[in-house]
Amino acid sequence: MSAQLAFQKKLQELLLAAKMKNGAYSLRAFARRAGIGPAALSEILNGKRRVSKKGMEKVLRNLCLSPAEIGQILDLYVNEKLDKSSEDGTIQNREKKSTKPSIELAMDQFHTISDWYHFAILSLSETDDFDSDEVAIARRLNIGVDEVKMAIARLIRLNMLSKSKNGKLKPTGASYNTTDDIADIALKKAHLRNLELAQRSLEKDSVEKRDFVSMTMAIDIKKLPKAKKMIREFRQKLSDFLEDDCKNEVYKICINLFPLTQTKDGEQ
Repeated sequence: MSAQLAFQKKLQELLLAAKMKNGAYSLRAFARRAGIGPAALSEILNGKRRVSKKGMEKVLRNLCLSPAEIGQILDLYVNEKLDKSSEDGTIQNREKKSTKPSIELAMDQFHTISDWYHFAILSLSETDDFDSDEVAIARRLNIGVDEVKMAIARLIRLNMLSKSKNGKLKPTGASYNTTDDIADIALKKAHLRNLELAQRSLEKDSVEKRDFVSMTMAIDIKKLPKAKKMIREFRQKLSDFLEDDCKNEVYKICINLFPLTQTKDGEQ
């Protein structure tokens, strides 16, 4: 399969998945998320427009695909170039050093950041009545057992979770650093998942178990850096307060501060 066709099919799959989740989801909304114009997107989806390797990478990153998914498509593009060069007699050796270990590490980091249940499992393991059984964890977090198994294996590989001989799971307290490109995509995907989790809680949980508040303000944009710092300080203070005693449930706090207006030059 060519890179252009793989890119086209991936966009079709993502658009279809979005429409299945929300019947009112439009091509224009998908184009905005991908960072390209609706007309250009329509041409790509219909195979009428070719996209450069750089253009593909930009769109796929905007759509929060994992490093492995992006790499699979971009590798097709590179291989096509290699094949053409080989036919011209300009490349004699196509041996390529394996990067599988580093790719696997990058994927572990990506999923740990972007898939919410990894940190939920770590937090759950700190509760007083924690049960290390995978089925019990799946039931508490309302996810599949297979997801739990993969997440536990990933956290152990990253040394964020340890497993004793008798099968007891315990957080190590370790953290890790990842490259900016992986972190940026993963965090964007994580924030989108947080919005989905909040919507689920709004529909499912009673008001006694949650707190949703919002406020609309006219602000001085120069104060944003200070406001972000104040939010971080409040988040840490609240965390210290809630975690300093008996631990029996896992909660998530999401604080969103974003613009509703466009600047006079048209930028959001």
